Amino acid sequence: MIVHSRLDSSHLAANLLGDPSERDLFVYLPPGYEESDRLYPTAYLLHAFGETAAQVLTPDTDGQRWRPPIEDVLDPVFGRLGVPPMIVVIPDGNSRYGCGQWVDSPVTGNFEQYVMHDVVPAVDATCRTIREARSRGVFGFSSGGFGAWNVASRNPDVFGALAMLSGDSFLDMTHKFMPYKYFDSIWPEAPNGPIEENIWS
Repeated sequence: MIVHSRLDSSHLAANLLGDPSERDLFVYLPPGYEESDRLYPTAYLLHAFGETAAQVLTPDTDGQRWRPPIEDVLDPVFGRLGVPPMIVVIPDGNSRYGCGQWVDSPVTGNFEQYVMHDVVPAVDATCRTIREARSRGVFGFSSGGFGAWNVASRNPDVFGALAMLSGDSFLDMTHKFMPYKYFDSIWPEAPNGPIEENIWS
């Protein structure tokens, strides 16, 4: 079962992009949660660049679909495959420029602080979680993997485990070309900040 709520964050307010401070928060409760009174470990899933938390739940169906809805992945993991049940939390880290990378920035918002001081306390207050770092992990793919690495390595008192899946951390290979694409796209003009509809800017 997935529970949806909205969370408003002072850590995301006043970002320079003008992105909303109120965000979707999805919480997957494993099979048996409602019938028990036990406490559960928690895993935080940080989405990739260009996604939203809602798209992790139900991926877009136009064009080629390369992954199933997250519930279709998690239900068999905790059911048929017998992995011990846990709560999986999916916060939203999207920005007008694709992703806040789950780091603190005046441009996109303070996403690390959002996760640490808004999301984790909200989940601990509303779900039956084990409220210790040893029972709380964070993981993600691409920008979500980079975010998991950032958030967990800087806050080991909150997250006791992390999994970085293809994290975009070798920026010389993965991102260095982008400013050059931007400069080429505006040539011969000088750079003067972001341009609407120009992804490289």
